[in-house]
Amino acid sequence: IVSFESLSATFLRFNLTIAELLDMIMLDQCYAYQPKEGSSFSLNSILIDKNSFIEALDNRFLSDLSNNFSTLRLCKHYYLNELQLNQLLVFANQKLNQGNVSAPVLRSELVRTFEQKYLVLNRYCRLRGLKCREISEKLTAHGHSPAFAAYNTSLCLAYPKSETLT
Repeated sequence: IVSFESLSATFLRFNLTIAELLDMIMLDQCYAYQPKEGSSFSLNSILIDKNSFIEALDNRFLSDLSNNFSTLRLCKHYYLNELQLNQLLVFANQKLNQGNVSAPVLRSELVRTFEQKYLVLNRYCRLRGLKCREISEKLTAHGHSPAFAAYNTSLCLAYPKSETLT
């Protein structure tokens, strides 16, 4: 559980408005808790369940993918730079039977299928305030290997989803 204020950077990154957050809460897509009785109410006093918020962000991304699909949006979503995203898309094209294409193809169905089968560690860690290298080392210690790794200016890892890794 986190404060509304602590999510401000995430709101900016994903162009999320307060009205959209309130919609997510009203539709039970994101759980929020009000301050205890007797205390004054303000937006910053709202506490939000971070896991349900991240899940709502993911659902919002996937549902709007066909209408709002761009390289910039994918870079923001996965917390990658453009070079890393291009490498990730080439990997996705090859792995998801889209042909042996050397140039990435921006297709919403490819991204949807990729989201179902792979976990991009960069996104997972950044949304949760974790360090990617530390989590990667722990995953390796528990027998999980990345299906995709790029070490350009920063680390980019994607792991196949499984029963123990979602």
